[in-house]
Amino acid sequence: MRFKSLLIFALLSTLPSLAQDPEITFYSVGSTSTQNTPHANHAVFRGALFDGKQKIGLIRPNQFLTITLSPGPHTFSASMSARHPAENSQLSLVLKTGEKYFVRVQTEWRGIMLVEKVKGRLDVTTCQNAIGEASKTVAANPKEIADAIKVHMVSGTFPNTCE
Repeated sequence: MRFKSLLIFALLSTLPSLAQDPEITFYSVGSTSTQNTPHANHAVFRGALFDGKQKIGLIRPNQFLTITLSPGPHTFSASMSARHPAENSQLSLVLKTGEKYFVRVQTEWRGIMLVEKVKGRLDVTTCQNAIGEASKTVAANPKEIADAIKVHMVSGTFPNTCE
């Protein structure tokens, strides 16, 4: 009996961890009609997402993207350029095993027409808030997601429950 217990323990200890990689959902919501209106300094985002220097993909208005990533520190950015990460719109997160994260992606601008500064903005939000804001979004186009990230994509429907 003792040999059997040791054998089971040895087999279980060699299996890969059953813990899930962290899951992160990026979403862009809003209307382009609110851009450049007085007192509005946030609008819907259209641009590229990056994790460090690794391009995640493009996200457009009223789209979302859910992916799994390795646990640990990550620096995300929302760039108006599809070629490089933005240094002025970064969000640093330490992703924890089994956790789910929701990040609202917006365009932020300061100033007035002709003299304005525009950049991407990333805000971590709660699951409940994300569902309220983004339940009608559609999945980002897989053709616009980096090949290295496609294998990490999760379901094509926005999460509808908070666990």
